[in-house]
Amino acid sequence: MPADHIRGSRYMCPMGAGFISVVLYSVDDTSVLGDHIATVARAPLPCGLPNCYWACILLSRFFLCLFTRHAWRGGCFIPCDLSFPPVMTEHETLPGVIFDIDGVLLNSNPAHLESWQILGKEDGFEFTPQLFQETFGQRSDAILANHWGRPLTEDEVQKMAERKESIYREMAEKNFPAMPGAYDFVLDLARRGFPLSVGSSGPAVNVHFVVERLGILSCLKGVVSGTDVTQAKPAPDIFLACARKMKMAPDRCVAIDDSASGVAAARGAGMKIIGFFSDGHKPDEYDGVDLLVHSFEELSAERILGLF
Repeated sequence: MPADHIRGSRYMCPMGAGFISVVLYSVDDTSVLGDHIATVARAPLPCGLPNCYWACILLSRFFLCLFTRHAWRGGCFIPCDLSFPPVMTEHETLPGVIFDIDGVLLNSNPAHLESWQILGKEDGFEFTPQLFQETFGQRSDAILANHWGRPLTEDEVQKMAERKESIYREMAEKNFPAMPGAYDFVLDLARRGFPLSVGSSGPAVNVHFVVERLGILSCLKGVVSGTDVTQAKPAPDIFLACARKMKMAPDRCVAIDDSASGVAAARGAGMKIIGFFSDGHKPDEYDGVDLLVHSFEELSAERILGLF
């Protein structure tokens, strides 16, 4: 419903002993049409006519007000805005949108690389930019278990993963690297009624830190982290969990991700894919995506709808 529609307005069509009242609500650009409240006063009816007779008169007055866009006031019809948002069928509902965090909502790649390099120096291992690119989007414990310079015990993997993420959060706290346009884009989709969620391979403490610091928690139907699933990206589990939280079929969802593992996860989930080209990635990592963008300036609600 357009922002200039009448907000909280009451249209009354008095008739004899009863009235019909219609109430409309509008919040910014998001239309929330309240129940059309129809009440009939229970005062004694004149002429001994049955209630159904008066109900028919009142309902006819209501529909006359509705379709002629006039309200009955003071014995005459007065023009008014009584618009309704378009009714959508099940197949026309807005698609769900899933946001990755690192490299999408947050320009966090430099901080993640530096935190890995600090951890590597503490353990005598050189964590190269090439290794960072190859493993980006995977869980820290998987990277430590499969790509570290020496075999690690499960206890070492857990402690070192916690240490790495602690270093990263300290850096992000001092200089929070929100992606330009991320907050405004999420807010715009939420106002339009899109179901939204966040799906990241990062640990729950990191994911919730970012969501709360960015100020988008109230816009989301769900938040899924690598801690919440058995298999993180490139497995589809995270994105499928997001779809369940939004109560959407996977094929009615689009995932926005910047990593090869995220693209593979979205493809495995049967979702549309928007590749978000971020620093340190190569074009061939986005082969097969439905849309490739370099910033939120290139994205809009209309472009998302155009994917379906």
